[in-house]
Amino acid sequence: MTDLAIKYRPSKVSQLLGESNVTNLKSLIALPPNSLILHGGSGLGKTTMARIYATSMDSGPGTMGWIEHDAAVYNGVDDIRDLRQVIRGGVIDGSARVVCLDECHMLSKSSWNALLKDIEEPPNGVHWVFCTTEISKVPATIKTRSVQCS
Repeated sequence: MTDLAIKYRPSKVSQLLGESNVTNLKSLIALPPNSLILHGGSGLGKTTMARIYATSMDSGPGTMGWIEHDAAVYNGVDDIRDLRQVIRGGVIDGSARVVCLDECHMLSKSSWNALLKDIEEPPNGVHWVFCTTEISKVPATIKTRSVQCS
């Protein structure tokens, strides 16, 4: 049996509820930032919004351009170095690659430091999306280099 939350998960901007969320996401899709932080309480749809954002750039789940990294489980500096190796080359065909770090507040300080250069100067066509319920645990150096959306 399919979980109802998964079965009825929005897959397009038009299916999202909440006027400010839809307006914010539409403006981000129109001019995608290199780095985006989606934050708010548990169950509000941060990861769903990240997937819709990526899909709008033809890089959503099920495509080669989508990388979803569970930072709650893979939060060490070696995990981040492995992720950086995957995205290092950027994209070749002009499409976008979206890297979503879900539960990013769980990353260690060393992991954030390993990511900093790639966030400041991402490889060609790479866009970062950080999803978190605890924005206070995201380092200030990351917050100042990212567009925040709650």
